[in-house]
Amino acid sequence: MQDIIIENGRLTEYHVRGSGVRVPQGTVEIGANVFRDISILRVSLPDGLRRIGDSAFANIRMLKTLCVPDSVEEIAPYAFSYSSLREITLPQGLREIPTGMCSGCTELSEITIPEGVESVGVRAFARCTNLRTVRLPHSLRSIARDAFAGCTSLQEILIPAGVGTLAERAFAGCTALQKVTVPDTLSEIDAHAFDGCAALQAFAVDADNPRYTGDDAGALLTKDGTLVRYPCAGTQTAYTVPDGVRHIADAAFAHCRTVQSVRIADSVQDVGEDAFQHCARLESVTFGKGVRKIGSAVFAFSPKLRQVDFCDGVRELPSWSFTRCPALTQVRLPSDLVSIGDRAFSDCKSLREILLPPTTADLGEQAFYGCSKLTAVTIPPRVRLIPDSAFAYCKALETVALPTSVEMIDAGAFSCCTALRNVMYGGSEAQKTALQIERYANKRLLEARWTFTE
Repeated sequence: MQDIIIENGRLTEYHVRGSGVRVPQGTVEIGANVFRDISILRVSLPDGLRRIGDSAFANIRMLKTLCVPDSVEEIAPYAFSYSSLREITLPQGLREIPTGMCSGCTELSEITIPEGVESVGVRAFARCTNLRTVRLPHSLRSIARDAFAGCTSLQEILIPAGVGTLAERAFAGCTALQKVTVPDTLSEIDAHAFDGCAALQAFAVDADNPRYTGDDAGALLTKDGTLVRYPCAGTQTAYTVPDGVRHIADAAFAHCRTVQSVRIADSVQDVGEDAFQHCARLESVTFGKGVRKIGSAVFAFSPKLRQVDFCDGVRELPSWSFTRCPALTQVRLPSDLVSIGDRAFSDCKSLREILLPPTTADLGEQAFYGCSKLTAVTIPPRVRLIPDSAFAYCKALETVALPTSVEMIDAGAFSCCTALRNVMYGGSEAQKTALQIERYANKRLLEARWTFTE
């Protein structure tokens, strides 16, 4: 027994108890959600069908194959999302792959996008975790955000000539992806297009591409001087950023698994946010003389980073710069550094000493939070405020040198500094009375032995 409701050629409702359905001839559209959340083994679609509506086959169970007739001109967003499909044949008349069309189809193993399609939409094949083969047409012009994100079985992608743009996170989290071929037409690759591609060994760039090029390490660079992406599983353990590069893009080395040391060329002027974040084996980075600006979280969560040497010229160390770099023991800061951001060195548990340049005027909240081996610190003479939790949980901190420039020590600035015994104050005991110290969680500081130089 089955009940199919068709109004003016549009299938709007479907009820069936059997194992299959044959959509009647004359049907030109399948409405939204018609086959959603049902269990069925077979679906036969008629020639003459023109449109498949939103989520029409979403979360359908048991159905493994589907052939969409060539008469279909439009497929709406999420039409087959989270379904049990292993194979789907797409129509030749299609011009775009819509948003989320096959997202979450964890059994889909291969897909051929037909000639004529010009764009792959947002999250179109995201989290198709069994997808191993993708065939893209020469008609394709753009691949949207998260289009293939999380396709963890995809090993290689050949981007055809004709594609001009690759959006943010287009292939992010494709953890098996080893090689990417960049055609001569591709002119815009988002810096985060390949985030988390842990097995990526190289970018193969067409020599005729007017904007992009590669190097011997398989890195992706622009011809006007930006290092866009270093492959996460590149073969070189020591890498020197080529002379002539002026910018290191956001997340350029993020999640790299192989590189152990990086030397930055003197030509580089700025290093983007998250540039070296989560680098599993990175131990040392040496900055060139030209760097003037670095982004936030630039080295955060790099577990083996031991040493970073800055050259002069970087005036701001942004927030989260070295957060949770537990092996960090040595940092040479620029002599003209002015500010250190929030949580810049938080949870750097091997950092025993830090020499803050006299030019430093601003310390961020929790700047050295949890630096449990830091034994002494000298506050520079331009600092006026030691903010909330700046040195909290520095449990080995014994000695603090305070200049007379400090006007206020905020709540919890030295919270849980259980070894704090000595405070060397640059002024007189009378001057200390003008110093505002929030009593909350600064007990150790207040009870320490204060030494006055005047």
